[in-house]
Amino acid sequence: MPLHAMAFDDSSDANEALILSTLKKRARSMSGWLKFLGVVYILTGIPSLIVLVGALNIWLGVLLFQAGSAAQEGDDYALLRMMSKFKTFFIVNAVLILVGIAFFALFLLFVGTAALIPFMENGGGFQV
Repeated sequence: MPLHAMAFDDSSDANEALILSTLKKRARSMSGWLKFLGVVYILTGIPSLIVLVGALNIWLGVLLFQAGSAAQEGDDYALLRMMSKFKTFFIVNAVLILVGIAFFALFLLFVGTAALIPFMENGGGFQV
């Protein structure tokens, strides 16, 4: 049975071993890309260290690089470390996206309010 067709509740030892070995192979095959993305995040974070976002980019890059290093090792504990680094990476990215959405909403609120000020000064209508 192909790996993608196996049910999640099928917990035979043979299936678990197949899944684990496949996960290890996939992790090893993506370790280079993870390290590359980690270095890119670090390099793009350095110029923007003036603001907090640069420090976060560097931290995210370190997380990806550590995940890539763990993936390259290929043992069970390294796979767990890799997944832990991924979890932190995705949580930080999700929080950054939510903060960005909140700032964008506040920006739109302030811009919309500022656009209405001329109308409010004139009593709500145009003067001729």
